[in-house]
Amino acid sequence: MVVTEHSADSRLFRLLCLALAVGTLAIYSRVLYFDFTNYDDPDYVTENAHVRTGMSLRNFGWALTSSHSDNWHPVTWMSHMLDCQIYGLKPAGHHLTNVLFHAVNAVLLFGLLRRMTGALWRSAIVAALFAWHPLRVESVAWISERKDVLSAFFGLLTIWAYIRFAEESKIQNPKSKIFYASALVLFALGLMAKPMLVTLPFVLLLVDYWPLSRASLALRLLLEKIPFFLLSATSSLVTFLVQRNGGAVVTTRNLPMTERIENAAISYCRYLGKAFWPADLSIFYPRPAHWPIGIVIPCVAVLLAISVAVLVLRRRQPWLPVGWFWFLGTLVPVIGLVQVGDQSMADRYTYIPEMGLLVMFVWSVADFVESRRGMHQAAIMVTAAIILICAALTWVQIGYWQDTETLFQHALTVTPNNYAATWHLGDFYADHHSPADAMEMYRRTLEVAPGCFQARNNLGKLLLAQGHLPEAMTQFKKTIELRPSHARAHNNLGIVLYRQNHMDEAIREFRETLRLNADLAGAHNNLALALLRIGKAGEAIAEFQTGTALDPSDADAQFNFGTALEDQGRLDEAIGRFRQAVLLQPGQADAHNSLGAALGRKGLADEAIAQFQEAIRLDPNSAEAHCNLGIMLAAKGDCDAAITHLNRALSLQPNYPEAAERLRSLTNAP
Repeated sequence: MVVTEHSADSRLFRLLCLALAVGTLAIYSRVLYFDFTNYDDPDYVTENAHVRTGMSLRNFGWALTSSHSDNWHPVTWMSHMLDCQIYGLKPAGHHLTNVLFHAVNAVLLFGLLRRMTGALWRSAIVAALFAWHPLRVESVAWISERKDVLSAFFGLLTIWAYIRFAEESKIQNPKSKIFYASALVLFALGLMAKPMLVTLPFVLLLVDYWPLSRASLALRLLLEKIPFFLLSATSSLVTFLVQRNGGAVVTTRNLPMTERIENAAISYCRYLGKAFWPADLSIFYPRPAHWPIGIVIPCVAVLLAISVAVLVLRRRQPWLPVGWFWFLGTLVPVIGLVQVGDQSMADRYTYIPEMGLLVMFVWSVADFVESRRGMHQAAIMVTAAIILICAALTWVQIGYWQDTETLFQHALTVTPNNYAATWHLGDFYADHHSPADAMEMYRRTLEVAPGCFQARNNLGKLLLAQGHLPEAMTQFKKTIELRPSHARAHNNLGIVLYRQNHMDEAIREFRETLRLNADLAGAHNNLALALLRIGKAGEAIAEFQTGTALDPSDADAQFNFGTALEDQGRLDEAIGRFRQAVLLQPGQADAHNSLGAALGRKGLADEAIAQFQEAIRLDPNSAEAHCNLGIMLAAKGDCDAAITHLNRALSLQPNYPEAAERLRSLTNAP
């Protein structure tokens, strides 16, 4: 049954749409004051050179071809690029985009259900429960989960276009072809935002059964879906290849199929439980080594019993099988039969599946209430209470996302021995200059999960920073053994080898890093420094060029590039790089000193003096800056000041031949 807007109070419909949107924006307004997290946000936004630099043809090309973060979702990448173009790296803007998409999705869901069924209030209740349920928080408050709200947006639009196609084809209107083509395009965009939408063709078949009542056209319905299934098959294949090649897919040798099926059955029941009792929500749910058979069998029994019940009741309550199989089917890509990552389940995976569950629940309760007199008033009060409770719980859950430390401390509280929580807390403490706390968290992580290569790599980085090179090397080699495709571990191992003066081995590791991820600007800089050490200045300059193009904001790389150019006599280019370095990092004394030296060689004495003075202000104990300033002042005829600075250079570094020679020439000393 398809109902048009004219069959109900359109004004009330618009008011409810407004209430849904405003309510969603109000509940999620807290996130506008929250920061990025260190879980995926660096890969997706803050440390992704292509995303950070915004909209460009080069970045679009990267989005269309990249398998970065073990995913192919170019539409998601482009949305993050657009945010960076508009907001830069201010997290409020990135959060706002997520919230706006979620609010639009709530209104779209309401409109779709209203159009298909004609049930205004049932549709509004489903949309409100969907939008304001605590399970939505992860998809909305987590900037990196843009792919959830974005893919759902295109998925809902796909269903809308399909409904219009069904309406128009029923009266043989030529416009039906336009809506069919629109549905295909929107579906393709949704798959390119997040491939979890691959089961959407089955959802279209479900809505054909109810509420569109097209089941009598079975063969035609299947033929209509062939292009959709082809898109799903293509997306599934691309996703599997990308994730397998990136090492994200867990092999059956490491996780047997029997254990996957057990986890899937239990996860379905856990999702059901959290839908009706959303307590102890966590950003990460560790997968246990084994589930007890005493838990597995009851879960399988529950799933089978519900499946049989909805099929038995399908004639009288057709929404039951539609809602139930919507829930079961749309979870299939992430239920763990093809295991990607180590989680047993995730709140974000419920974003689309719970729509079906809510339809099933709300329609059933409403049908029960309408068949009994005197229950309407109580039902309204209970429904309002449930919606308000959901909104309140969501408000509280949002608060845990205010920063990385709060988020993962909460995860540890509700899921003890959560190695992902200790690992990311380690990252947080490392970034906030608490190396002892960070190392404790990394070691706790490895006690619970020795195979957590991310924590092992980051522990190695701390050991490297503290100068414990052999221990750091051990951690990096173990990381590479666990995940050979971990580009940053190869880069870190290269740094250790560089510091141990094993240039050939270091260069080999840096080249392997760039083979795995050519977009790591820091690896280009490291390779360039190693190439300089073995006298390959031309190759080094080419690497500096590539690295600084990828990340123009790296002050150290700009400085190193300038030094290499100056050594090659390319002073004008060197000066440009040094200027960029001091602009990016004004407190870097060495950059000011080097810029001054290059300016002096070009004969720009006054500018050179100003740079040397700034270098000395930043670092009064820089013998080189004092010497350079003394030489430049002498050339300008200010001998007294020159002598002062040359003496200061020698007091800081007694064995400074150039300072001693210049001082003798000024004082005529033997």
